[in-house]
Amino acid sequence: MRQRYLTLLFLFTATFFSLHATAQTGTLTGRFTDQKNSPLVGVAVILTAQKDTTQKKFITTDTTGAFRFSGLNQQPYRLQASYIGFDNVEQVIDLTGETLPLGTLIMNENAKSLQEVVVKGQIPPSQMKGDTLQYNADAFKVNPDATTEDLMKKMPGITVENGQVKAQGENVQQILVDGKPFFGDDPSIAIRNLPAEVVDKIEVLDRLSDQAQLTGFNDGRTTKTINIVTRKNRRKGVFGRLSAGYGTNDNYSAGANVNIFNGERRITILGLSNNVNQQNFSGQDLASGGGGRGGQPSVGQQAGINTTNSIGLNFTDQINKKLAIRGSYFYNNTQNHNDRSIVRQYFLTENANQFYRENSMSRTNNGNHRVDLRLEYNMNDNNSFIFTPRFRTQNNTSNRTVAGVTSIADSTLLNQTGSKYYTTSQSLSFGQNLVYRHKFGKKGRSVSFNLGTDVSTSESVNNQQSRNEYFNKGYHLQRIDQQTTNNSPNYQLSANISYTEPITPKSLLQISYRGSYRNTDSDRRTRKLDTLTQRYTLIDSLLSNSFANDYLTNQAAANYNYHTEKVGIITELSYQRADLISQQSFPRLNHVRATFDNLLPAVTVDLRPNRENRIRFVYNTNTNAPSISQLQNVINNTNPLFLTAGNPNLKQSYNHSFSGRYTLNKPATSKSFFISMGADMTKDYIANSTQISDGTIRLPNGQLVGQGVQLTQPVNLDGLWSLRSSVTYGFLVKPLKTNFNLNAGYTYNNSPSLINRQTNYSRSSTYSQGATISSNISEKIDFTISYALNYNQVQNTIQSKLDNSYFYRTLNARVNWIFWKGMVFQSDLTNQQYRGLAGGLNQHYTLWNAALGKKFLKNQRGELKIVVFDLLKQNASISRSVSDTYLQDTQSQVLQRYFLCTFTYTLRQFNGGNRGGNGNRQGNPNGNRQQGEGGNFRRNGGEGGQGGGGFRQRQGGGF
Repeated sequence: MRQRYLTLLFLFTATFFSLHATAQTGTLTGRFTDQKNSPLVGVAVILTAQKDTTQKKFITTDTTGAFRFSGLNQQPYRLQASYIGFDNVEQVIDLTGETLPLGTLIMNENAKSLQEVVVKGQIPPSQMKGDTLQYNADAFKVNPDATTEDLMKKMPGITVENGQVKAQGENVQQILVDGKPFFGDDPSIAIRNLPAEVVDKIEVLDRLSDQAQLTGFNDGRTTKTINIVTRKNRRKGVFGRLSAGYGTNDNYSAGANVNIFNGERRITILGLSNNVNQQNFSGQDLASGGGGRGGQPSVGQQAGINTTNSIGLNFTDQINKKLAIRGSYFYNNTQNHNDRSIVRQYFLTENANQFYRENSMSRTNNGNHRVDLRLEYNMNDNNSFIFTPRFRTQNNTSNRTVAGVTSIADSTLLNQTGSKYYTTSQSLSFGQNLVYRHKFGKKGRSVSFNLGTDVSTSESVNNQQSRNEYFNKGYHLQRIDQQTTNNSPNYQLSANISYTEPITPKSLLQISYRGSYRNTDSDRRTRKLDTLTQRYTLIDSLLSNSFANDYLTNQAAANYNYHTEKVGIITELSYQRADLISQQSFPRLNHVRATFDNLLPAVTVDLRPNRENRIRFVYNTNTNAPSISQLQNVINNTNPLFLTAGNPNLKQSYNHSFSGRYTLNKPATSKSFFISMGADMTKDYIANSTQISDGTIRLPNGQLVGQGVQLTQPVNLDGLWSLRSSVTYGFLVKPLKTNFNLNAGYTYNNSPSLINRQTNYSRSSTYSQGATISSNISEKIDFTISYALNYNQVQNTIQSKLDNSYFYRTLNARVNWIFWKGMVFQSDLTNQQYRGLAGGLNQHYTLWNAALGKKFLKNQRGELKIVVFDLLKQNASISRSVSDTYLQDTQSQVLQRYFLCTFTYTLRQFNGGNRGGNGNRQGNPNGNRQQGEGGNFRRNGGEGGQGGGGFRQRQGGGF
């Protein structure tokens, strides 16, 4: 079967190798700047064939002002370029050779555009620019204090839930600001800390990989990206927010968010200190009184009570034309107090039906430093380096007490435990990635080298005291007083080389080789207390182990890429050899070696019938190696009722993944529609094998395992597969000036496991649906109403009578109203209901946060506010999780009602002139745009729009 599959794949690839074009070989390049030689980003460039004016190509300039047309016939063309605030450029060119470099083209500022003009009619909410969907910020009305997150929530097709941004039905993996990363790889930081007033455009695109940007051909490795384009008159100045508040129960909150922009040089400083569960530098962390969403009180249900002290710094600068640098630093210290209760129901055989109940109290202090750096050095147009080092360090201390009880269905007690733990741990890691890229004279021909390094070490000490009682078939008492140390150094080296060669103007061949070596060690020693010396010196060989693991992979791949304006097809076939070597040196010698040979095919089909419709199918395969903790054959008795051990005979898993999506964007009517579906299947899935002791099971040292105690080890099993689908529809109802986002989804998971050597399949289904309504009526009143419903079903093959269904529903209503003389009223109401959970956890509660404040000082930059969190004192934290062996309900300690009096000062000092956007929200004391007659509003010329062309080198079909 595999041979037949491979034969078809090779025939499919060979068919596309035979495709060729005979005439479209020409390339046209150029660069637009202003009179000061500054690059103009987002210039709209149209190339029209003189012989047939219906044949056109469109592109926008990238971050350096450059543009490139390829696949052209050798004939005369008319080049037209436009940019708001500048005179149009138009000229006739004659392409007679393979390449025609136009060099630098200067655009002159239009004097009239520097004057305030009246634009009649409505701004189009969105438009398509190539493959990029661009939203115009001026078309969406938000409060003066709104963040970029608030602005994005009003855009059809974009949703934000608990910091996770979704666009076109997919999770957004990267947020850029003017084409550059902001604070590393955390999307939520940018959208929650940039005020909406600095935003000119929001662009949604599938960003190409660095390799694809080098060659100009889409290799299918795209990243769902949102680019925030700032207003040109907001790119030079100081802006941000300072806040401090104190309230009942000694609750306090203080935060600072300061941005210093000076063109390409941008510095952002964040600070945070509070004991009201605010974290991660989000907008709600830094706004007054635990607010966010433009000062709106946040709705949160974090587990436990957290005290946080954090600081962050982000730096970006274009040092010169060749060198760009970006870096960020974070320090975070969090102290968490959490009381938690869980109820766990196991999917066991009829004679081994078990329930586990646990109450725990924990106190944790965690501190970490994080440094990221990115250096881009462009030696010339053909050679470049990218160097990305990173550094992490962490220290953690925790105290925890646990009381657990195991019983069977008739409430017969099997065992119980009472344990105390004190743990300290430290970790340190360093990694870097160095990329060298070279472009040859022939377009598409390139070579790149990639060298990666990761080095880390972690050390921990855990002191444990437990009293364990075992009932039924006689009573047995066990006491544990031990100290466990674990030292785990590891490092990884990887190298990759890729060569690309154009086959035709529309097709490309890529050949690559990747090698990697990973070494992980673990020295785990458990020592019992010596009652004579009162020191932990007696090594327990059953619980101790020294283990080393080496994982070496060699992978060679061939990739064929065929692209036109409407069709893109990518086929790839990789051969991978992996060697897994495990060496145990204590308490006994053991050596395991395994070799895996795999073929890894991948296919991507991208169809664009027109600018509004897009269909994409992706099939991919990959392998996953077991971790050292899964391989290490040592008993872990951290919870004496649930023993775990590794399995040195594990194999790597092999995964198949399929996904498809349909995208419809109608910018003219502000409608968007997305359908996605996917399926995954895994061979040799690393699952769990659980044995429930009946009092006769013995450990390797001969020790009996108490009745009801579980011993779990990882094993390889087939049968893991899943399905998923989702639908999203966004539209704007203009008469109501309201945005609607509707969504629905379905997921199904089939997970295998072994329970007492009997195979069980845990099958879970989730049906979800939701709707969001957000206002676009006025900048003085802003409201959002959302509804979400999830219905879940859990089935298992061992005990069908334990099949279960449950659902939870959430209704949220939020309003932010600015009224009489700068008065502000804010309210956030969340109603949640759970049904089908374990006894005592089904709850129906309402979380209501509200605030009343007054704006004052010059331009109303100051605000004094009284905030109440959880006014009805009903806040709760409830969750359900399903594994392959059990279903668990968890209830955690949460922060409940408190009052806070806060003062917030808004920083706004710009000196970028008027060109580049309306910028009038701040000019009006109420933050409103200046309204002209008949609903017209005034804005200053100049978009500062970047366009999708800055991130994608589009390959259109020829004329």
